[in-house]
Amino acid sequence: MPQLPSGRHIDLDPSPLVKLIENANSGIFVHDLMAIKHPEDALQHVGVLYYRPKKEDGSDLPMAKHSSLPPADLKPYPSSFNLVTIKATVDTWPPEDRAAFLQFLCAEKTSHYMDSLLPAVRRAQGVLLENPSTLPGLLATWWNLGIHPLQD
Repeated sequence: MPQLPSGRHIDLDPSPLVKLIENANSGIFVHDLMAIKHPEDALQHVGVLYYRPKKEDGSDLPMAKHSSLPPADLKPYPSSFNLVTIKATVDTWPPEDRAAFLQFLCAEKTSHYMDSLLPAVRRAQGVLLENPSTLPGLLATWWNLGIHPLQD
């Protein structure tokens, strides 16, 4: 979790991607899971968190298990952006913040973490494709054949 030169703290939230993986057999988001062919395809499923002072009522968002601990007086909250949709907002940040955010995204630690999520995506895709007699497996097979109803 870096602190930008402006003082803003940011972090990544992989929970949307993790939910895709964990709910692969539900069939609801098979098209989103199967559309992840390259590492950059997963970026739309990784949220960006901002930080604010802790609330006294304890209603703060829990931290992801791989996150660094924030300063004691801050808690994360969803920015409503993912790593694709935040670009327009980042373009309005001061140049120093933009550079620091890019440096964070390109850091070896961040790259390794993002790369560590991809094997789970591949396993979930493989399980679906190995079971074409189930509805989720059929939808995954249709995706691979290019005939899924949600494909362009």
